[in-house]
Amino acid sequence: INAEYMGEILRGLFRMAEESSSSFLSDILNGDISFETALTLVVVGVFVYYAYSLMFKTGKKFDPTSDFAGRFKLSAKKGETPVDDDQDNQNPDGTPMTILYATESGNAQAFAERIMRQARKLGFRTTFKNISNYPYEEKFFEETLVVMCLATYGEGDPTESAKEFYDWLTERPHDNVALARCNFAIFGLGSQLYEFFNNHAKKVDQRMAELGGNRLFELGLGDDSENIEVDFTKWSTRFWTFMVDHYKIDMASANMATVRMMTYTECAAGTAPVPQDTLQTGYSTVAYQPKLARVTENRELHHGGGRSCRHVVLDVAGLGITYEAGDHLGVYPVNETDLCLRYAARLGVDPATVFTLVPKNKSEKPAFPSPCTILYALQHFCDLAGQPSDAFINLLAEFAQNAAEKVELLRLVSPTHEENERLRSNSLTSMCNALDLMIAFSSINLPVDLFLEMIPRLQPRYYSIASSPKAHPTEIHACVAVVDGAEVGVPKFHGVASTFLRDLTPPVRVAAYVRRSIFKLPTNPACPIIMIGPGTGLAPFRGFIQDRAADRARGVPVGPTILYFGCRNHSHDYIYEEELRAAADAGSLTELHVAFSRDQGEKVYVQHLIERNAAAVYRLLQENARVYVCGDAKRMSRDVHTTFKRIFCEHGGMSEDDALARLKDMTKKGFYLTDVW
Repeated sequence: INAEYMGEILRGLFRMAEESSSSFLSDILNGDISFETALTLVVVGVFVYYAYSLMFKTGKKFDPTSDFAGRFKLSAKKGETPVDDDQDNQNPDGTPMTILYATESGNAQAFAERIMRQARKLGFRTTFKNISNYPYEEKFFEETLVVMCLATYGEGDPTESAKEFYDWLTERPHDNVALARCNFAIFGLGSQLYEFFNNHAKKVDQRMAELGGNRLFELGLGDDSENIEVDFTKWSTRFWTFMVDHYKIDMASANMATVRMMTYTECAAGTAPVPQDTLQTGYSTVAYQPKLARVTENRELHHGGGRSCRHVVLDVAGLGITYEAGDHLGVYPVNETDLCLRYAARLGVDPATVFTLVPKNKSEKPAFPSPCTILYALQHFCDLAGQPSDAFINLLAEFAQNAAEKVELLRLVSPTHEENERLRSNSLTSMCNALDLMIAFSSINLPVDLFLEMIPRLQPRYYSIASSPKAHPTEIHACVAVVDGAEVGVPKFHGVASTFLRDLTPPVRVAAYVRRSIFKLPTNPACPIIMIGPGTGLAPFRGFIQDRAADRARGVPVGPTILYFGCRNHSHDYIYEEELRAAADAGSLTELHVAFSRDQGEKVYVQHLIERNAAAVYRLLQENARVYVCGDAKRMSRDVHTTFKRIFCEHGGMSEDDALARLKDMTKKGFYLTDVW
């Protein structure tokens, strides 16, 4: 395109912006603008419109090599065939099934993969997509069979990868028979510990039915606070029983062997693996791109007592990482080298072997950056320490050479045994990872390629950021409780991420990123806040206190800032004690209430201190104080919620139902926020 032609295009764009469409049309008819230029303007205008949508309406940086190319399916080069999915080993006459997932921790993807594998075994022709890479505006209303695994994040929100799809489906107007041709089934992943349990899956399920879709099978609701693996196994077992009957599948002709979805190739001797920096930052299982941040401080916060809690500081200067107080730090951990070497030995593979593992579906992201060594893949990308899933135990059973061992392995995951859950629980208490099972059942002969393909991916771990950018603009602080299996009766188990972080020695670097949170301070600093956070639940409140202290130093009016903190013993685990006392003395912390649960005969927790101050707490609630709860979800969070319910009943004269409705309304409006686990 020469300069004169480009100038005409630009002038035309400005004219389109300034004048009416009819005036622009008359210019074309009069010959003031050539037809070729007009056509080019239309194409450029469409491009600009969609770029605008991606950059401004979604708040994401426009990347023509990812979002745009994935969403709008840029055509293949001349002579190439566009590849949408791996159809090589699928039944060409099979019923089409589209499987979509939206994941936050990796579980939804793992469950969706199991559905996809089983579907292929039964002869369905599948398309498998992360919902963020699926062209829903073009294809969703054309689907005839959709199965979805949808995780809920926080208080009922869709995951980051599903936000655009969720908004498009639930908020945009659509024809009420848009999905009339579509059969669908959804499995949701959530936690009963949150008020809006599985809200993402429920809303999508409801909306699809409203648009004429046929709910082929009941909505599955997995509960991560109990045993989501069992929930999925029970749901999927009933789902496939229904599908076999509904689609008249001949089980006698079905090939039930494990479907290989990837191609494993060992590289020639001397092949150099991808540089490690590229490996760590170029591969991500979530919608965030990690950066290598340098550790500048790593110190112990406890003083005896047999437990450990670390204060870890990351230098993020120059990395393009920004955060606000209350956000989450995502960290990619690394498995212990000794554990990785033991896995390699059991699999009968040299850990120095350089390999590639590439999806047969050319549109999918590789499981590992390639090429890399077996050892590096085991260290960085495989979940080696976690309890094996039902799907993985089934895989081990398939490759058990001894019939008795095969039967015993299948008993661990059989949905027909009433005592199955107890049986599996007892087995996995002493054998808490896949290696332990592979050693205990010695006849298992699992090929390394299937192991690497089927072992769950090592997922990032999240920590509430324990600092404020107003105090530490180029640093992110984390408060990490080191998980020791002896605390929960499994002496062999150690937390992968917390152990990894505990052992980091400055100035080593770690792959990390920031996940945005709704757990934020009020926009008006004069608003009162009540913070409740025992143990490492104190982390975000350390950032809140720093944030408000910086505001006070600048002369900004700051409202009451009240903290309820709890720990076991004053002498052992009163973390950040000197900082908290200094903040209280300086006035940055208006009130500091600390519960020591084991320093006296009767246990005292944060909810007890809140109840002692019920009248003062109620007055603050009447002044629209924001309540923040961070920490243990199973006991503390529920007990605190019950305490606030009683305060509304006793000091506000409300019935229990009215008090619960008030708390629900506070949650919806962001006046009662939780960050619990």
